[in-house]
Amino acid sequence: MYDGKKVLGAQAYDITGVKLPKLHELTWATDLLDVMCCSKKEAAVVICGMWSLWMMRNDRRHNKDPIPFKQALEWVRDTAYDLWHIIHKKKDPGKNMELHWHRPLDQWHKCHTDGAFSATTKCGATAAVIRDHDGKFVAAEATWHEKGSDPLLMEAIACRDGIWLAQRVHSWKICLETDCQELSNLWATIDVQRSAVNLILRDIKDLSRSFDEFKFVFAPRSCNKVAHQCARQVSKNTTPDGVA
Repeated sequence: MYDGKKVLGAQAYDITGVKLPKLHELTWATDLLDVMCCSKKEAAVVICGMWSLWMMRNDRRHNKDPIPFKQALEWVRDTAYDLWHIIHKKKDPGKNMELHWHRPLDQWHKCHTDGAFSATTKCGATAAVIRDHDGKFVAAEATWHEKGSDPLLMEAIACRDGIWLAQRVHSWKICLETDCQELSNLWATIDVQRSAVNLILRDIKDLSRSFDEFKFVFAPRSCNKVAHQCARQVSKNTTPDGVA
């Protein structure tokens, strides 16, 4: 005797790898959501399949050409598994690891910069810390700025102040690091963008020609703790209340 349900169930298993559980016609949805009859991954495939069947039923009612059963199952399988892997994407074990300062190449100096900005007073501060290839302290400077417009401008000024400091201590190969990703991106497109800090970036580019070699790179704040604290501490009367 021909059993259509068994044939369809076998086809579904061959294509999706999921054995259809025995579901009650009135409670199948809640049974799947409660994961009482199969795993979460299998339930996801079945739910996508139910949705596909519902859409096929609507297509028939609107006189649209039906999708072949095998093709529909393949779509269900691919969609369910793609969504599953997106939602349950494996975390990179190194993604949340805190990065730390690492020393530059031989004969190079590394200059970390940071800016602090108060949105209330429109004032701010900058800081720059220079260390050599052995990690030894070379120089540091923190400067109060009476006027500023936003945190990005203060970060750019901090980089320029860091260049001036590097010139005064006679650094010849300097790696300038900022913890502002936006500023680093603007530097990479300095010749084509017209941002509010472009003039300062061009000052930095002109000043960089005084060095034998120069790099301007992004470094996360975990690599820039000393400059960050220096920028927070310097002030005219009090520390800026809005740290960039």
